[in-house]
Amino acid sequence: MKTTTCFLFAALAVSSIVSSARAVNAEDYAHEDAFKHLVLSPDGQTIAYSQTIKGDHIVFLQNLNTGKKTGINLESSDKALYRDAAYFWSTSDRFVCQYGGRYYTMDTDGRNAKMTIPYGGLVHNFRDEKNGALLINGFEMSAGTGLGRMNQFVYLPRPFVHRVNTIEGASIGTGLATAGRSPILRVVDNPGKVLSWVATSEGEVLAGTEFKEDQFRVLYRESTKHENWMALPGLDWSDPSSSALGFSKDGNTLYVSRLSPEGTWALYPYDLNTRTLGKVMVGSPRYDLFHPFARGGTNGVSQNNLIYSPKEERLLGVRYNVDMPKTAWIDPEIAAVQESLDQALPGKINSIVSFSDDLQRMVLLSWSASDPGTFYLFDRQKVSLEKLMVGRPWVNPDESAEVKRFKFKNRDGLELSGYATLPPGKKPVGLPTLIIAGGSNRSLWDYDGFTQMFAAQGYMVLNVNHRTRAGLGDEFVKAGDKSLLLAAVNDIVDAVDWAVKVGLADPDRIAVRGYAGMSGLLALLSVQENPALFRCGFVNEPLVDLTKHVDHTRLTPWFYQQAVKMLGDPNTPEGMAKLKSASPALNGKAISIPMLVQHKDDIFGAEWVYSLTRDWAHAAGTNVTFIHDYDEKFGYQTLAKYWQEDLDFLQQHMPTD
Repeated sequence: MKTTTCFLFAALAVSSIVSSARAVNAEDYAHEDAFKHLVLSPDGQTIAYSQTIKGDHIVFLQNLNTGKKTGINLESSDKALYRDAAYFWSTSDRFVCQYGGRYYTMDTDGRNAKMTIPYGGLVHNFRDEKNGALLINGFEMSAGTGLGRMNQFVYLPRPFVHRVNTIEGASIGTGLATAGRSPILRVVDNPGKVLSWVATSEGEVLAGTEFKEDQFRVLYRESTKHENWMALPGLDWSDPSSSALGFSKDGNTLYVSRLSPEGTWALYPYDLNTRTLGKVMVGSPRYDLFHPFARGGTNGVSQNNLIYSPKEERLLGVRYNVDMPKTAWIDPEIAAVQESLDQALPGKINSIVSFSDDLQRMVLLSWSASDPGTFYLFDRQKVSLEKLMVGRPWVNPDESAEVKRFKFKNRDGLELSGYATLPPGKKPVGLPTLIIAGGSNRSLWDYDGFTQMFAAQGYMVLNVNHRTRAGLGDEFVKAGDKSLLLAAVNDIVDAVDWAVKVGLADPDRIAVRGYAGMSGLLALLSVQENPALFRCGFVNEPLVDLTKHVDHTRLTPWFYQQAVKMLGDPNTPEGMAKLKSASPALNGKAISIPMLVQHKDDIFGAEWVYSLTRDWAHAAGTNVTFIHDYDEKFGYQTLAKYWQEDLDFLQQHMPTD
């Protein structure tokens, strides 16, 4: 591989397909990657990718030999804010795009474009040349009303499986796609509360993950001819929670995630012939690597997942995230390629995101927490590395802020960790500091436009993995149960105290930020409980009245159980008292520092949330500034407006000089 490595260094001089640069402003930080989701065709001669610029969302198929491009415009209701998408080929020539709640298909040359079925997670791609068949989740939406009924769809509590033909279907015009469906056939019913399904390499759905309150187990059947689902020894309700992830090529091994003796989720092989659990394949004593609800991704790269070969569906490796994103390659040849790429592109996370069928060509994204990333094409036969395109051409990584991991012990002796984004060009001493109250999942090392924007203005941004955040082990999450949300508030305060103690932060210039939902709630509680610590704060669409949010008609059963467990049971006097004490609108505690509250007033299905926030903000007094006039469709423009208002507010009440 030494010869390969030398060649790779030289290959970096090739020209880019896309290159440009422009001035940076709030919209540049808020706008998602202009180019993303690069995927190779089965023969490795074509790439598919998204071009998302200023509200236009186009999926392109580009011939790598001729440079010819074919594209289709997709409706972009959110003006180019990030939306999940998945691209793949269902036959050697049939391209499939999963985007915006639909599947779109067309031939590689752009002909025969059609829309297939409503959104559902992909269970299996048969690569059937006759009809391009797929297995896709469908959803039961019989439970709940209003927003709760919507949540039944969004959070997938009872998916079934249907088979769809991607070649037939409603035609798409030259403009925006129009509605239509392909022939579908329901092939698997949900026997209970199965959350997700996995299929063998032959497309037989033989395993699923079932949930009950806060437990998970694996269901299995021996073939599609048997409708009797069974629990496997070691993976039942009486055992540590487990989840089905995938099968080996021969179908004899089921890969599962399971709570380890350390209390974290890890990857195990399960022998279906002997019905025994093997030794840990990938695990961490500190981090959940394959939690059913805390898998996540960084810089658009899925994390904590199995990587299969695109056609044979042979397990090649495992991608996971600890302090930094990692990949454990099982295939020794791909492992050698990864080593060579890492030597050629040092100081970056080099994520292989797509393979040709023969594994001779691959697309990688080279990125870091200071660099949104650059896509490259590596050809194993030619031993060449070609620069394809830059995700955000307007970002100069050399001018971006560094993101450093930190750790400390809180007041209870529990070790906490997080990430500090340091303002570029400033000595890391006595910095004005913005601490972020986290959401439900742990923070990760990746490029974040918000933290980069504020660091560029001279602020250090801290993001601590406080108690109640998922992804840090079962016991860590439970550490916040009995103390409600005050454990998380204490951890936020302790992170500030640590930063002051080591000299990083200026104790007189501390602000707090909360984004939507629980994060905003924690920011408000932090200010109410510790008004002397903060100069100011700002929140976006926070929860202010938990007595209205912890409602079984508005949450799926699993999320409702988690809310009751962590926050309080609204059906008991004690639980209702806990909910009120942790509700900024009901606990009787004032906001005594300048606080900016932002809330868009026309979020579909959640108008009642806006009304709660508006009424509380208006009654909270003159320290609270409430803004709700956002006319743009929710997207990068509104996000940029939020962030610019945040920055203006922060600079007014806590300037950097």
